[in-house]
Amino acid sequence: MLRMGMVFLSIWSSLNLIVALACNFAITLLHQNSPGLRLLFGDSKIQDFDPNVVAAINMLAVQYNAILVALCVLMLVVIWTSLAKKARWAFWGLLIALSVLQVFGFASVSFFDGINLFAQIVSAVILVVGLGLSGFALYISGIGRL
Repeated sequence: MLRMGMVFLSIWSSLNLIVALACNFAITLLHQNSPGLRLLFGDSKIQDFDPNVVAAINMLAVQYNAILVALCVLMLVVIWTSLAKKARWAFWGLLIALSVLQVFGFASVSFFDGINLFAQIVSAVILVVGLGLSGFALYISGIGRL
């Protein structure tokens, strides 16, 4: 059961890693605008914005996605080195960090008029299943260690 939880958490992390890298690739190397900005306004409306505002939004998107890449890589390391060895601290670290991220992910959907809600729900389900299986294996079945 722990292995299945680790697989679900790894899938979540890998998918988010790919999306964050793709966004940063598009913004920095292909000189495109932030995907969130494009979803909300479209390219024709963005051209009417002050270039400094667009640059600031793109800068924030690049910084956010870089932090998400770092979190996803760190998450994969913790999953496959510590959680795999049944370390309970790894479970709690993942639970707290990912819960905060997911809660504010849902809050951010309100800025996009619900455009991203389905993806956010799927993301939450994958996380709940992964964390639930891992927590059950560590605490209910009693295989975890401090």
